[in-house]
Amino acid sequence: LNEAKIEEINKQIANFPKEYQEEALNQEFYKSIIHFIALDNLIKNKKQATPILANIGSYIPKTIKVNSISLDLNNKKVTLQGWVANWLEYAKVKKYLETTKNLSNVQLTDVNFDKQKYTVGFNLIFDIPSNLLP
Repeated sequence: LNEAKIEEINKQIANFPKEYQEEALNQEFYKSIIHFIALDNLIKNKKQATPILANIGSYIPKTIKVNSISLDLNNKKVTLQGWVANWLEYAKVKKYLETTKNLSNVQLTDVNFDKQKYTVGFNLIFDIPSNLLP
């Protein structure tokens, strides 16, 4: 939600006489405005996220199989949960991430070996590339 807009509305309601404050907060119009602000925020975030998600594949090695991606638009971070086929592929990915200039503040965390599938899982965290930011 857009906290600033909601806070502004709540401050205006706080200026109402006491007998009208509770009534104003319970009105369908107030609830509708809050829902509209939430939808507006979701639409803005979707517009911001779409180009990032569409282009993220060009910034990471093709050998990474992605399980999930999360975007933190406030902190401008991408968190990717993925895996590679083996330790050799992991070493190649790690070396690429340490030397690439395409990504900044790269972190590999929660590295684990799946004994049943013989794969190496990890979380990859990095800053959203500046050319993808709105």
